Amino acid sequence: MGPHHRVVVWFGRDHGPLPGKVVIHASSPAEFLHVAVEHVQPGLLENFECVLAGDRARVQALATDLLERYKYASRLAHFDLNTLGWTYKICALQSIQKVRQLPERIFTLDQLIDRHRDETLLIIGAGPSIGIESIDPRKIVTLATTRTALLCLQAGWCPDYIIHIDPDPFEGLRERLLSFPQIGRARWLLPLQVHSNFLDLPGQVFWFGSRLNPVSNWIARQLQPHLRFPLILSGGSVSCCAFTISEFLGASPLCLIGQDLSYLGPSKYSATQVLDRYTSVVLAEPDSLYLPAIGGGKVETTMDYMSYAEWFVRQAQGSRRKLINCTTRGVHLPGFEHVPVQQVYERYPRPPGRARPDVQPRPFPRPDVPAALARARAACGDLNRRVAAGDHAAAFQRIENMKHIDADGFILTACAQYESKIVAYFSHLPPDHPGMKRCIDLFARALDDAVGLLDGALDGRIDVPPTTEDIILERMETLKEINSLT
Repeated sequence: MGPHHRVVVWFGRDHGPLPGKVVIHASSPAEFLHVAVEHVQPGLLENFECVLAGDRARVQALATDLLERYKYASRLAHFDLNTLGWTYKICALQSIQKVRQLPERIFTLDQLIDRHRDETLLIIGAGPSIGIESIDPRKIVTLATTRTALLCLQAGWCPDYIIHIDPDPFEGLRERLLSFPQIGRARWLLPLQVHSNFLDLPGQVFWFGSRLNPVSNWIARQLQPHLRFPLILSGGSVSCCAFTISEFLGASPLCLIGQDLSYLGPSKYSATQVLDRYTSVVLAEPDSLYLPAIGGGKVETTMDYMSYAEWFVRQAQGSRRKLINCTTRGVHLPGFEHVPVQQVYERYPRPPGRARPDVQPRPFPRPDVPAALARARAACGDLNRRVAAGDHAAAFQRIENMKHIDADGFILTACAQYESKIVAYFSHLPPDHPGMKRCIDLFARALDDAVGLLDGALDGRIDVPPTTEDIILERMETLKEINSLT
């Protein structure tokens, strides 16, 4: 066996620890590709890390083969491949805007901690088997996504809670929801990164931060002396986030419905009219696979849905709540009891006269973002001076300082997650190594871009061009270049 070479190849969105980072030990490019193609859908991974036993020629052959596969994946999963170059920035910029747009008094999610202790709560997902007619809002606390909330409103009732975490504008959905008079009864659960379309909503809005959004972490730290601002971890799906929040509320039993996490005929969603641009589903997706189904047998699903299913299973292993899956078909979730929702009503009747939790808005001591950005801009200038002087050791230390959550520069590094991760993966190299110098140059350039983006956000606009296939391929070529230097 020859020396080990490290090849890092970047793909789509981050699902956290699952699958997040995949390490494959291989003796040849063909062996690596066999494992990757058979078991991993590249459009759904943040990265592969390959430790390849062999000579440099094999490493280069592997990188070339992966680049060709990446071109193929980018055509099939363009939305996923935008994530590192687009979604991180959008979430960061919209969070910065939000702390300047919110009123002086707000509701925050921590005001609802344990407010539904030992109450039965139903998380309503958008799976095709949902069966809205089976849900009786008089008998259970309901938490719906914005898409399924529309189905509830069309059925004549408003969910107790509506959650929305997506940074996209969702043109038209807000207006359709607000066209129903009952919507004023809802309590909204929103993270800072949601689009400004979801400001000025009727009812009460409870704000929280996403632990996967670096700027949310920075804002929460800034508010900590004055306001407990909760950070919620999701598993990549809005229903995963709803599950975490339901535990935060103290609910038990905690029930799921509409969590098929699989296909029903040609569809994996409940209604095309709810989903706007997410309506085109092709069964012949390259990541199609089969998992154990509720009631036995197998059900067809995808890698992304499998990751959500495994997230629910992992949460069940550590949860102290009673967990029930009322979904009538779809992926079997070990750790959840699978029973129809009607049986839940019978087993766990809602206590009569349970009062709706009464909370009042509280002062919102917004962070001084312009002042923090001015200090971050100065740190960025110092970094560039050190890079220009060839002092990459000092530049690397400056980067490490800026990446600390208490540093003002953290709001810049939050907009440069792609480059930040490259630096992290090659940090085993000394700062004066040619490969590490290239990483530091990339990061310094990304921080300069971040300054402009944050200036724009503070001026009331967000202008982040989408990551095109050309940009993606350029990134791949850059990584190949760095690998050739290592």
